[in-house]
Amino acid sequence: MRTVIAGAAAVAVLALPAVPAGAAKHPQPVRCKNVNYEAADGYGVYSSTVIRATRVRCSLARRVAHVDPSAVAGRGDAPRRFRSHGFVCRGHRTSARTVPFRCTRSTPGTITFTWTTR
Repeated sequence: MRTVIAGAAAVAVLALPAVPAGAAKHPQPVRCKNVNYEAADGYGVYSSTVIRATRVRCSLARRVAHVDPSAVAGRGDAPRRFRSHGFVCRGHRTSARTVPFRCTRSTPGTITFTWTTR
């Protein structure tokens, strides 16, 4: 009887679908819609583009990417940073108007986006 049980268990293991080793640990980022908005009573027009969310819903990623300019620390060539919805976001200016941000939190989840003033 042991032979039958062991044989059935072996068949059950072979029937499991093959999953790549890193698939569960490193999910692919999801591309979310861009966010365009105004701040300071219309004096500033901003855009967050190329929003990508890993282990985060796009709705939350878009809320984080809707950056309040007064919440962003850093001026000139200094690195930029802000906090939003449990995420700590850091970026560094790549041009006069563009800052790519990477946002992380203590639980798994990452948001990246490019913040631009128009």
